[in-house]
Amino acid sequence: MRVWRRRLLFGVLLAWAALLLTGCPERIVDTEEEDPDINPPLVVETFDAEAGAGNVLLTWGIAGEDNTEDLDEDLQEDLQDANEDLEGVLIVRATDDYPDALPVRSERYQVGDALGAGVVIANLSRHVKEFVDDDVTIGGVYYYEAIAYDELPNYAESARAAAAPGSLVWARLAHTQTTLADDRVLLAGGIGHAGPLDRAEIFDPATERFTAVQNRMHKERFSHTATLLDDGRVLLVGGYEEGFAQTLNSAEIFDPDDQTFTLVDDRMEIGRALHTATPLPDGRVLIAGGSDGVNALDTL
Repeated sequence: MRVWRRRLLFGVLLAWAALLLTGCPERIVDTEEEDPDINPPLVVETFDAEAGAGNVLLTWGIAGEDNTEDLDEDLQEDLQDANEDLEGVLIVRATDDYPDALPVRSERYQVGDALGAGVVIANLSRHVKEFVDDDVTIGGVYYYEAIAYDELPNYAESARAAAAPGSLVWARLAHTQTTLADDRVLLAGGIGHAGPLDRAEIFDPATERFTAVQNRMHKERFSHTATLLDDGRVLLVGGYEEGFAQTLNSAEIFDPDDQTFTLVDDRMEIGRALHTATPLPDGRVLIAGGSDGVNALDTL
């Protein structure tokens, strides 16, 4: 009996020793980690800089968040997924040229930080879509970049815009300027940096701000006429299109209520520029003289 007990005790001790030597089985831990997010959000779109008398108004949209109602549902979902962790927008400004700001992934930037050749002037949440830069000097030219970023943060490519406070939205000459019924002034057409313009803008004396008309004119034209009609609309007639030998015989009407340009169906018998356009008492407009691009005209 004692031999049996000794053998049992010896077996228990042997098993216990084996357990001490091999150790207790450990719980298996899943060490696989989720891959880090390296995809940047979508870029800032429709980034505009509008110059005021002593400030610049910056406005923008976010791709995938704004103006998506015309897209099919699948594409809308894809765009929304791309911006799921969108956090905000950096605004960077420079004075000699665009900043060429290249933010470093995972590094965060604050107002006043140097970035590229510029400085961060705003760090705004994703829900903010405009910013007024009033730390400017009239006559100076300011170059802006807007950069969307997410939670990591990853940074999207920059959007660019420039403005000169106290000046027009587009530099121009040989344009028309027409005082509207509400005392605002319409500036239309002319010649810009890259040639003839089909763009217009409105100066509001109450705010001393030039604001771009979003809709374009139907024709690029300069040395044309602009006449305020009795109903408050503006008639734009003729002008040069490309070179001084290419005159226009078309006309279009600007409606300040919805800021649209409508092409007039009827055309003048001959294209003309540098002519006059005079409103008559019965509401009609007299178009007289000018040049056909080669000769002076004596016709109406």
